[in-house]
Amino acid sequence: MGSTAFLLAVYPYSQLARFYNTLIGHLAGVSSGYLVVIALGLANMPSVFETGRLQAVQILASGIGVALVILLQTAVKARHPPGAATALLITLGGFRVVWQDFLAIIIGASIMAVLGEASRRLDLALHENGR
Repeated sequence: MGSTAFLLAVYPYSQLARFYNTLIGHLAGVSSGYLVVIALGLANMPSVFETGRLQAVQILASGIGVALVILLQTAVKARHPPGAATALLITLGGFRVVWQDFLAIIIGASIMAVLGEASRRLDLALHENGR
């Protein structure tokens, strides 16, 4: 979520930082990451963060996952580059294909989207009032 926070703070009026893009962009990342991990049978593979070793199949999964994120985000008009990082974290084993991890990502993305939108609206209101 760090890259989402950066995008929302530095480019709050960018289309990439909109509520819809933030939430749906991360949902595309989760969906892509989970789909690739399940399709390649990596759900029980040790995380690269645990082993310190990157396996060829994880590189393949990561490449496919990011490509799928780009396709999904483009299809639903929800481009949000940090969603690709979400897919990478999943394909590299940082998040597992379990409901708890899915909910943690979606809740985190939802909080970021709400805070970003609230901040943007507050900024607009302050500028309208001449502050």
